[in-house]
Amino acid sequence: MALLRYLHIISIVAFLSVFLMTGCSRQLSFMGTELNPIKTAPAFQLQNQFGNMVSLSELSGKVVVLTFLYTSCPDTCPVITQTLRQAYLQLDKQVNDVAFVAISIDPKRDLREEAYSYSKRHNMLNKWNFLVGRPDELNPIWGSYYISTSLQEGTPSTTKRNSAKNFRDQGLHELIAHSYPIYLIDRNGHLRVIFTNPPIDPSPLLHDIKLLL
Repeated sequence: MALLRYLHIISIVAFLSVFLMTGCSRQLSFMGTELNPIKTAPAFQLQNQFGNMVSLSELSGKVVVLTFLYTSCPDTCPVITQTLRQAYLQLDKQVNDVAFVAISIDPKRDLREEAYSYSKRHNMLNKWNFLVGRPDELNPIWGSYYISTSLQEGTPSTTKRNSAKNFRDQGLHELIAHSYPIYLIDRNGHLRVIFTNPPIDPSPLLHDIKLLL
């Protein structure tokens, strides 16, 4: 009887160990796509909406939330921006250890003034760095982060505030078809997670940010 009781206890302990390990594994898994093998995030240094130069290296020690947008985008980009804003607000005190960054995919129209205006309009002015630059500065960065873009035909603009000034004056709104991932870069500057279809609900993004914290 003593032996049977002992074996019974051992089996229970083994079961609980497996259960707990499985539970921990699920708890620690990312909701976005985990990037393997882990690689160093490609470097960048560009001007933000305040006219200050910002580099990825100076954000070391923080989790970086990186995406690619353009200020005259009428649909997807504002949705992504609001998702990032909600994530920022819900991080509360932990937000001090997180840096939100958007890089323009429209050097023709996205000057510093447009980046400033867009950030202010979407209540992100002091919550992120919206980085802009010349085509020769931006093209290598897009390539290193696998961002594809293509310019669509100009169409009459129905919402003037979504267009940069020179295009507003012409009544045109050129659309840019582009990929719109959200990357998570860990505190050591490594690419860890990608959301290829950014969630409207910030919960999955928050979950993965907190795992990296």
